[in-house]
Amino acid sequence: MHPVWFAGICGMIVAILGWLSGGMSFGSGYGITSQIITSDIGLPWHAPITRFLATVVTYFSGIPGGIFAPSLAVGAAIGANVAELFGLAAQPMIALCMVGFLSAVTQSPITSAIIVMEMIDSHGMVISLLAVALIAKAVSARMGPELYQQLARGFLHAPDSGAAPRKPD
Repeated sequence: MHPVWFAGICGMIVAILGWLSGGMSFGSGYGITSQIITSDIGLPWHAPITRFLATVVTYFSGIPGGIFAPSLAVGAAIGANVAELFGLAAQPMIALCMVGFLSAVTQSPITSAIIVMEMIDSHGMVISLLAVALIAKAVSARMGPELYQQLARGFLHAPDSGAAPRKPD
């Protein structure tokens, strides 16, 4: 009913999440993801949660934004926390969580594995990355259709994937 008010409320929620997280949830996440991959910096436990919530609220508001960088940032934050919690090697765990989260969000396992493999410059992990990506895609497919199909349906206002797009009046 009131799109400007709704967008404003969503913006306020994102701002509050950013304030509560000390700025961890702002931006695409590219900078913090790069720092996590290249060094052994620790992240607060709430980093993946606040990044995820900020991304969801941003998309829910209808404001255009990227999907790859925020998904990679959430995956990296989860990986850093898991590695610290269980005393595992940080970089491999971060890479596996990044590919798993991105593959689950986009349901594009090959693309996800290639992007993360190139980011970490580790061809030795290709089998592990592909395995995690395929498992994440399979689990995600059980929960709902592919993101890009949903976005296309919403953009074209088509009731199902077999319907032709509406012609402008």
